[in-house]
Amino acid sequence: MSSNNCEMRYSCKMQTQWITVGISGCTNGGKTTLASALANRFSGSIVVNQDDYFRSDDSKEHVLIPELNHKNWERLESVNWDAMMEHLENIIHSPPPEKHSLLIVEGHIIFNHDKIRNLFQKKYFLTLNREECLRRRVQRIYEPPDVPGYFDICVWPMYMLNLQDVEKNCPDVKYFDEGSSEDSDDDDDEDKISLLQRQIEASPYTYENHVKLISVCRKEKEYEELFAARERMSELFPMTPELWIDWINDERKVGSSKLDLRTRLNSLYERALKDYPSVSIWSEYGQFAIGTIGDSFPKCDLDRVREIFERAITSVGIHVVQGSLIWESFRELEVYWLIQLKNNETASKGN
Repeated sequence: MSSNNCEMRYSCKMQTQWITVGISGCTNGGKTTLASALANRFSGSIVVNQDDYFRSDDSKEHVLIPELNHKNWERLESVNWDAMMEHLENIIHSPPPEKHSLLIVEGHIIFNHDKIRNLFQKKYFLTLNREECLRRRVQRIYEPPDVPGYFDICVWPMYMLNLQDVEKNCPDVKYFDEGSSEDSDDDDDEDKISLLQRQIEASPYTYENHVKLISVCRKEKEYEELFAARERMSELFPMTPELWIDWINDERKVGSSKLDLRTRLNSLYERALKDYPSVSIWSEYGQFAIGTIGDSFPKCDLDRVREIFERAITSVGIHVVQGSLIWESFRELEVYWLIQLKNNETASKGN
């Protein structure tokens, strides 16, 4: 089918009796639930799910995430749009069974496709905050499954990019926050902690239960249970950069003496890098190390911090997007050291 014919057939949407509805938004935002509710409300409606048109895992069209060795399922390339558009055309050019029948299309990137997004008379976008999105996502099973770090490196950043594209190119979208009233009838958090601890005891290799327990303990500032939960999880699973950074930040809040805290944080950074040598962890580690340099800027402290930055550059310095953060921090360290040297020389001459 030629692109011109395709464009002409899509322009016929205003001549059909179908009411076309697009539902997009954040992963796990409630798109499928809303689509099903609308279909049940308006008889004769049809729901088309974007997920049914994902390319096979071995498709050469996929874009690989090098640091994860995993396909990027949040990009347009992950979907067979030609097959999806052919299906939609067939529906649009057939008579609807009822006067108010809806053609509902739902998917997390349907508004990012320049032809698909122009099909809809009604457009709805469901949003979630990061914490709620992650909480919901870890409770679902994906095929292929999410690898550690996929949410932090791919899912959330791609959602934000796709949202910006929608805001720019779909001015007639209505937005709804689906996380505002979540869990209003849930049991209190103390009961949740006990329940999750029992579930982990019974099934220690259920990853999402560990994440849930950490989240609830952190919310309630139950630090003893929180640190125990993190230690237990780290024994069984590699943890994401976000989980490690949260752990380190919480240790800062409740740490004891300055020296003990420094030793503890240094240990946590090293453990985090064994799990996931990400730019975010290396960057935080470098800034932490700079903060431990003594007031007189002794050479021994400088050498120790330099060694950390040199390891960071070897590990992630060539990262296409964020590697420059490490180089810039290292450069600022050396510039500050030169300033200190000059100041010391000036002070010596004055004496």
